[in-house]
Amino acid sequence: MGQDARRPTKKGGARRAAFSARTADRHVLYQLAVQSPSEDVRFLRRVYRGLRGQDARHLREDFCGTALLCAAWVRAREARTAEGFDTSRATLDWGRAHNFT
Repeated sequence: MGQDARRPTKKGGARRAAFSARTADRHVLYQLAVQSPSEDVRFLRRVYRGLRGQDARHLREDFCGTALLCAAWVRAREARTAEGFDTSRATLDWGRAHNFT
């Protein structure tokens, strides 16, 4: 993501929220508020290795929303694959456009 939720105002060095009800993208807000994909990838890797004694190579995520975790999983190591499922085509399309490019 890397999107800063704060930005400078025109007056002095004061900062104000970059998001407002008018300008906020609900998918961006969800990802910032709810998800920690790099932490989740580390956790899944550690737990799987502890249980199975080998590295996990594939992730299946049900109700993946924007598929941010799937994207982080695949980016973390070249040999990894992921599949994500959700009921909202619009949310999946947003995730594909913003998290897999």
